[in-house]
Amino acid sequence: MKNPIQSMAKIATILLLAGISIVSCKKNTETPAPVTNEDITEVLVTFKRIGGGSAGVADSVVYKAFFSKGYTQAATTPPVYSITSTKKTLTAGVVYSGKVRFLNGADDVTGDITNPNPPVADAAEEGAKNHQVYYSVNSALTFLSYEDQDPNGKPIGIQFSMSTSSTATTTGSLNLKLIHKPNKTANSTTTPHIYSAATIGGSTDADVTFGNIVVQ
Repeated sequence: MKNPIQSMAKIATILLLAGISIVSCKKNTETPAPVTNEDITEVLVTFKRIGGGSAGVADSVVYKAFFSKGYTQAATTPPVYSITSTKKTLTAGVVYSGKVRFLNGADDVTGDITNPNPPVADAAEEGAKNHQVYYSVNSALTFLSYEDQDPNGKPIGIQFSMSTSSTATTTGSLNLKLIHKPNKTANSTTTPHIYSAATIGGSTDADVTFGNIVVQ
């Protein structure tokens, strides 16, 4: 005859194990942590003269902007930043190749956020196809073309080319926006460098205006 106490203990053990099995198989319904945009504290834009100009004029000019607080997706307005370069002179009537870099403190995160081939397959959030730099210039500068592409053949915007006005002693401005998850297929075919929030969408990782660009 079976010991009733042992039988009850055995039944309790079976129920306990079944309960553990059921709990472990339940789908995880926790809400994933929100994806935040890059924490960018510094933006550098380098212009390198391709041809033309006068002897003695600097071949490269660098513009820098420092953010007092990094850009985040939760920011309702662009953070305050200061531009350290003043009256950096570009040569009139020439073509420049350009390159922009984004830094987080001492770390250059440009490659992290625009890498066409991220080291981890799931790192598409940090990939080139989910970012684009858009540009807006005035009459002192003319945007010519993007000089880079993501794996889908769409522009990234880290590298570009611009020409300067042939009119000497002209002060110009350059605005750049790093957009997170833009709809690149909605880019204009004639002016893919111009950002339209209504059609392209996305969120802003950085928005900087350099208003002290002198062409002479």
